[in-house]
Amino acid sequence: MVVLAVAVAWSIYTLNYLFAVFLVLFYLVVLMYEFREPALVDCVITPDGIKHGNNFFFFKNVDNFFIIYQDQGLKNLYIDFKNPLRGRLVLDLNNLDAISIREFLLNFLKEDLEREAEPLSERLRRWLRI
Repeated sequence: MVVLAVAVAWSIYTLNYLFAVFLVLFYLVVLMYEFREPALVDCVITPDGIKHGNNFFFFKNVDNFFIIYQDQGLKNLYIDFKNPLRGRLVLDLNNLDAISIREFLLNFLKEDLEREAEPLSERLRRWLRI
């Protein structure tokens, strides 16, 4: 907040009003995302693929999966796609039986057993609350 105030004051001092307006709008967008409730999306794993909200991902487009358990209560299923531009799908398994989900997915996908910790990108996402 202090950095924003200094940046806005500096942009006004240097007569760069457009940048000051941009900084204030950027801060308002960040605040809007900060206080919104997270969207709950239905997810169904079928023999054909994974339905996540309105999207359906066929298993032929999925590279692998891995499940991370941590003592802090974190239990997530990570789905990696063959297309690296698609990113990673993260599903929260807190109230679900992760072992039965793993056994079902092993019929269709390979498991990445080398992953033993939460990816850094996911730690940053949770820390920034994106």
